[in-house]
Amino acid sequence: MKTRQAVITIFDDLLYELAEDLAHNQRELTITETKILNIAPKTCRDLFFKKVGHLIQPA
Repeated sequence: MKTRQAVITIFDDLLYELAEDLAHNQRELTITETKILNIAPKTCRDLFFKKVGHLIQPA
């Protein structure tokens, strides 16, 4: 359980920084950032999209 919580904490921090960067610079996700987002736990992705989902244009 400690490992799972550690992974969630790492992804929360990473995606929070990414969300802040996207919001501040109004840029699109890179391929690498998209891959990171795809492997993030669902709860982390949900928080990310809640914060910056409106900035991401559908393909």
